[in-house]
Amino acid sequence: MNSDVRDRMIASATRLLATEGVAGASFGSVIQHSGTPRGSIYHHFPRGKDELIGEALVKSCAMMLDAMGQQSFSSPEDVAVGFLGVWRMVLENTGFSTGCAVTGVVASSGDEDLLKRSNDVFVIWTTKLVELLTDTGLRPESAKLYATTLLATAEGAVVLARASASMDSFDLAAEGILELLRSLQSR
Repeated sequence: MNSDVRDRMIASATRLLATEGVAGASFGSVIQHSGTPRGSIYHHFPRGKDELIGEALVKSCAMMLDAMGQQSFSSPEDVAVGFLGVWRMVLENTGFSTGCAVTGVVASSGDEDLLKRSNDVFVIWTTKLVELLTDTGLRPESAKLYATTLLATAEGAVVLARASASMDSFDLAAEGILELLRSLQSR
């Protein structure tokens, strides 16, 4: 039961970071969103809000790795389409109200530790993309370049889609990033 309360708080913080940034993930908002008792937040996160946000970053990282791990890829294009597909699903399933919790932290926090932890998540995601891209046939030197560009493009495309409440910019960015992949494969 205790871990269920903690897990619900972390899940709520993750969602709130993805929708409203750090300011929207206050203890009060997390308690309300998760439906957990007020006293439990200090019990589970005695080091304060940054501890909760740090755990939400860990959860966000794991969610993407899990989403990518549930797919099978036979080509680098499958990897790119799969990664972009995760973000497409997030946007479409939430009516453009939710983006990336990690980007939410970066865009709304000046805390050096939280920025470092956010960077750690991006490094883990990039490393996983490099692994998947090389496993499916992209040369290692191209895989790192492409994985970094894919991540940056996806994050920016999510922001643009949320701002416009439309998939138009996202689809154009996806088309462009897939065209870059085709050019890297033909080298």
